[in-house]
Amino acid sequence: MTTHVRRLIRPTIETPFAISLDWWRRNSQDFNTYLREALCDECRREFPLNAPVTEADYIDPRTGEVRRLNSMWGCLVTRCSSDPAFLSPELPLASAVFRALLANGNAPLTPVEIQRSIRRSTPETILRVLTGPTTMLGIVPMA
Repeated sequence: MTTHVRRLIRPTIETPFAISLDWWRRNSQDFNTYLREALCDECRREFPLNAPVTEADYIDPRTGEVRRLNSMWGCLVTRCSSDPAFLSPELPLASAVFRALLANGNAPLTPVEIQRSIRRSTPETILRVLTGPTTMLGIVPMA
């Protein structure tokens, strides 16, 4: 499917979304800064500002799929995401969606799956946030 045709397909609550690291590069945004903000206190101490970030294999416990994630992201997936404060109801909705995708190792999730993960809002509201006039935190449809 060409990019032009993809743009014509309107995402639904069943459309998978993921974080585009290319979007972060194209927009000159520092992904690691946002990633660091999502870390728990223990992981923040492990990854202070300007600490080198390496890559490591992450094995998804549900699917067995192996993905390369930077070491900060791996810490977030294995440790931080189990903290109840990680998906605090006080987070803005876009930030909660971003964290849900981070915690999932950036495996695509639909708005329905995201809603189950963050336990707030509705899939339709999440879809409206993700398909608004501007791309939020590099989250894009995958279909």
